[in-house]
Amino acid sequence: MSKISLYAGIMLIASAVFIACDKKDDPAKQQARLLVANAAVSSPVSPSPLPTAGPAVDVRWDRQFIIPNVIYGAASVTTGSPVTSVSTAQFITATYAGVKPGAFGLNLAVAGQGGSNGVTIYDRTTSLLPGKSYTAVAFDFTPLYRVHLMEDDLSAPAAGKAKVRFLHTIPPNILASVPRRDTIDLTFTGGTVAAPLSNTAIYSLRNFGDAFQNQNLTRFTALDSGRYNIGIRIAGTPGTAPASGLLGLFPSLRLVEGKIYTIIARVNIPGLVSSQPAALTIIQHN
Repeated sequence: MSKISLYAGIMLIASAVFIACDKKDDPAKQQARLLVANAAVSSPVSPSPLPTAGPAVDVRWDRQFIIPNVIYGAASVTTGSPVTSVSTAQFITATYAGVKPGAFGLNLAVAGQGGSNGVTIYDRTTSLLPGKSYTAVAFDFTPLYRVHLMEDDLSAPAAGKAKVRFLHTIPPNILASVPRRDTIDLTFTGGTVAAPLSNTAIYSLRNFGDAFQNQNLTRFTALDSGRYNIGIRIAGTPGTAPASGLLGLFPSLRLVEGKIYTIIARVNIPGLVSSQPAALTIIQHN
């Protein structure tokens, strides 16, 4: 073997070792990322027949404090100013907490309680993979908490598009009546000038917590970027969502090209006494 060939072989082996070590030693590449949203409400307390906003939560992973004070209707913001109040259509540029991957306890506790776990509302072993991003959404009535964990596909949408997915977290006994009102459509009006939508049910016949049972419903849909009026209506209501079918209307909401969103239908606590029981939390992931 010539000296040149021997040298080239040594350099090739050294490069492979360096690359392998670089991948192994880079903490960011080995971490998982976790984002938490809070859509859980508290059960009515007599004499009031109405639920109230669920408590703000602190989040721990493997007993380590990672996310503070996620209030009802908000999502975790680990950099910048925390969310301290929400509107009926709340946009949140949420941020992920980096956590070690593996199967560990995901703990949600009443915010500000201190101690190792505080007053625990939810605690369950959960598996997160290295290099993956996840969103965990707390929903249902406390103390019967459920947490919906979803892997986030953060690949960029096509040009002119935004990526959107939808979760229905309004408990059925809040919207129940005859006929039933807890099966809903999420409608979009507006969008691009070239091909505007007109009260189109982008997500139809959605039931409370259905994505919790069917992971296919957590996939993102590509929509034209633009400004929309978004409505929540009783499923199958014809025409332009008349008052009898409208549970919430949110005008002039902008979906930005290249951005990725999770839209959560949640209880509009003030609206329970004014026939507008639905609100939206819209999480921007990127």
